[in-house]
Amino acid sequence: MKRMLEVCLAAVALATAASSAEGSSFAGTWEGQMQGVKAVTLEIQDAGAVVAGSATFYVIKDEGEGKRIGGSTRVAMEHVRLHDAVLEFDVTVPGGDDAVHFRMTLDGGDAAELKREAPELTVVLHREVRM
Repeated sequence: MKRMLEVCLAAVALATAASSAEGSSFAGTWEGQMQGVKAVTLEIQDAGAVVAGSATFYVIKDEGEGKRIGGSTRVAMEHVRLHDAVLEFDVTVPGGDDAVHFRMTLDGGDAAELKREAPELTVVLHREVRM
C-alpha cells in the first residue's frame, strides 16, 4: 500500500512538472537582430505564475568595416506582467532615470516580436534555448 502511494505521488509530481513546463511559453533564451547584428538577448525563467528575467542590449557600431557589436548592457526585467501570449516588462538602464516599457508577443512556438513604446522600435526574436 505504501509503495502504491509513493507511485501515485510520483505520477502527480511528474504531471505537475509537465503542465508547468507547458505553461512556460516564454521561458528560455531569446535573441533578436537589427541590421544583421545581434541587438538584444532576453533570458526568461519560469513563465508560470512568476516570471523573472534579464535583458541584454547590444550597441551596434559601424566604423567603416561593417556593423558589429560595440558593447552591451545587461539589466533586470522589472514589473513583469504576463497576459496569455503577451509578456510586458520595464527596464531601467544604469544611469537612466526613466523605465523603458517593452511588450513581447509570441508569434509561434519559438518566434516572438519585441516592441519598445518610445521611441518606437520592433525587433523579431527567436528562441535559442528552451527552458
